[in-house]
Amino acid sequence: MTDHLAGLKTEHILVLGATGRLGIVFINTALALKQPPRLTLYVRPGSESKLPASVFKSAHVRVIQGQIDDADAIKKALSPSTNPEFPTVTCVLSIVGTYESFKPLFTRDKSHPVADALRTVILPTMKSCGVSRILAPSTAAAFTYPGERESMSRLWRVTLHFTPLMPQGHAEMVGITDAVMDAGEKDPDLNWVLFRVPHMTNQSADLKVVAGFFSPTYKAIIDVSRGSLSKWLLQEICTNEWSRRAPSVANASS
Repeated sequence: MTDHLAGLKTEHILVLGATGRLGIVFINTALALKQPPRLTLYVRPGSESKLPASVFKSAHVRVIQGQIDDADAIKKALSPSTNPEFPTVTCVLSIVGTYESFKPLFTRDKSHPVADALRTVILPTMKSCGVSRILAPSTAAAFTYPGERESMSRLWRVTLHFTPLMPQGHAEMVGITDAVMDAGEKDPDLNWVLFRVPHMTNQSADLKVVAGFFSPTYKAIIDVSRGSLSKWLLQEICTNEWSRRAPSVANASS
């Protein structure tokens, strides 16, 4: 994962959700490249201590604190720094909301603050700052293309029945999907990708990833390792293969 990602050196990626489990793996994966991209890490006030130590030693990283719905802080994160090493952001990677919690199972909470922030703050601020690219998470339960459910394997279809166990997380994924797709319909210049992920694991980063649409030829298990997903995200930022589409991204079954 080196030469074919050389184009990342010109990218400036704003990472929303940098202190989460996927965020930390993504940061470490990106900074391990010979020619890493610039990273702006957007974190909640007081949560910098959750970031990996490599962040504070790297000239390729800046950290900005703010709430997810703070328009002024989001604008600052998207905009050029006084440091010429950090020009305007070229791509937003939103991985806020890719979490699992059983608390909403008991509270039946279906709020979606991340989706609300995307719709009312993040996407409009991106447009005003001239940033036209975003990658955000979704799930197969939150969105399927016509005919996909009929093409899913039995195991994949079974996973769709677990959404009542995660009512708040599912509501977030549906809301994030709708917010991004609605913005894309209104703005044909918005370069969006919704990567639909199954259960995330801490398995090897070297596991093969398959990205595509559900069909008899889509051979994937119902897991994806955070390390292999991070590699795929960096590759997608570099190649722009899935622009304005929502591939399922999982580890290969064979």
